[in-house]
Amino acid sequence: MRKFQRVPVWIVVAALLTLTATRCVGSDTTLLSAAHAFNAPDYLIFPTFYSGWDADDSAACMGMSHAVHPSIVHTAQGFHGYKFWMAHTPICPSESSENPHIAVSNDGIRWQSFTIGNDTLTNPLFEPSQFNATHLSDPDLLLVQQQRLWLIFRVTWEIAGADSHAVFVTSTTDGLDWDDTTRIISDGLMYPGKRGSYMSPSIVLNSDGSYSLFLVEPSLAGSAAGLDTSRALMYSASDPASGWILADTCALYPSSDTMKIWHLDVTNMDGITLIALLTESPNAPTNHGDSAELCLAVSDDDGITWTTESEPILSWRNDASAWDGRRIYRSSGYWLDIPDRRVMGLYYSASGWLPSAWQTGLSHIYFDTSSQPVVLTVYVDSLSDPSHLTNHLPRFWWHVADPLGLNSLQQVEIQIGTDTDWTDAEMWAVDTFVGAERSVEYAGLPLLDGMMYYLRLRVNNGSAWSEWYHKSFRMNTAPSAPLPLGPVGD
Repeated sequence: MRKFQRVPVWIVVAALLTLTATRCVGSDTTLLSAAHAFNAPDYLIFPTFYSGWDADDSAACMGMSHAVHPSIVHTAQGFHGYKFWMAHTPICPSESSENPHIAVSNDGIRWQSFTIGNDTLTNPLFEPSQFNATHLSDPDLLLVQQQRLWLIFRVTWEIAGADSHAVFVTSTTDGLDWDDTTRIISDGLMYPGKRGSYMSPSIVLNSDGSYSLFLVEPSLAGSAAGLDTSRALMYSASDPASGWILADTCALYPSSDTMKIWHLDVTNMDGITLIALLTESPNAPTNHGDSAELCLAVSDDDGITWTTESEPILSWRNDASAWDGRRIYRSSGYWLDIPDRRVMGLYYSASGWLPSAWQTGLSHIYFDTSSQPVVLTVYVDSLSDPSHLTNHLPRFWWHVADPLGLNSLQQVEIQIGTDTDWTDAEMWAVDTFVGAERSVEYAGLPLLDGMMYYLRLRVNNGSAWSEWYHKSFRMNTAPSAPLPLGPVGD
């Protein structure tokens, strides 16, 4: 591993996952020595819109979302009714479809278009024609003080046979109406006469109220040697919409000279420790991301010193049938609110071999040695809002983060009562059952219309029990069939 010095500024970049739970070693041994993760068994489904699609395009894309380059914002309080906001770009059938989309969720698993009242946000937010550009890409989100959501993205033009790039920013306070875009970084700012790549911009709010923007650029030395030896650069500003200044020309390098940074994300762990997710691929002029893996970088002294881990924390799976069997792409993470634990929810995009192509999945990275699983959410009949349940034999589904592997559950215990006094689960107390099943149908006493019920569930992965997950649901009477009132005489 290497350490690099730079000017004192808040710095970051996010962490991720591994095929066989690769263990990391770094300057913060208590943090990195335990860090491990697992590939997601499948990808998630996101709402996408492709303008100009025809039947051939739809068939080629297999009706899938092909959502890539995620950027996640999570807020426990919610922003206009949703706890999770994600920017992503679909990439099928070509890069011309790679336009910024916004999706929202309240559990981080089931995603939808943003809707408030009778209004729904239209995706994509922007299209190349609005910029006279070839394509748009690489979105990044930042929520500031629960009031304003910023979106940064990259615009690409083809000029005289070569690509030219710029970074634009917009924001919203209500989720529906977005400000006019502003160009904040463009060609010639970094090196006069040189076209900048400005790949994978990632914005961070610093403790002093200023902002840092990280992005990927080829190094001059690498270019002179005929290789694309990319590294991360950092810009600083007091306002996301203006005044960005190049603050460091060598903020963060790849893990070794044989690798190059392809994409990155930046996150803040605790106000002091900055963690970076670096997508690295073999450093060769003809390699455009094949066999890319995720590596972890960390700074625990306000970004004065960076340590880049030499081993990946997430690798592509050597499996032609796996959705992530070819390369890992950009990833983004958020911190789970678990007392005395450091667990990151990890959205990583990847590509496999057809038909899955590009997709985004969810896994977790564990920064501790605990083997205790975490119940993330419980669904009642797959309803987002279980306060109007009419099915008297509902099915309960659960999703779990497991430090020993996503499919290692051994036991499940579920109880349902009429109150939160669990000395007696009046309605149903299931004997602990064994198996990898992630759902069970209710088989307790009859559920009565108009009644509120309380549920708690925990799981065991063969090493430890999770904490209890609590949820409530309410039974409603199903509406009766309408009776015809006329016409009179019939």
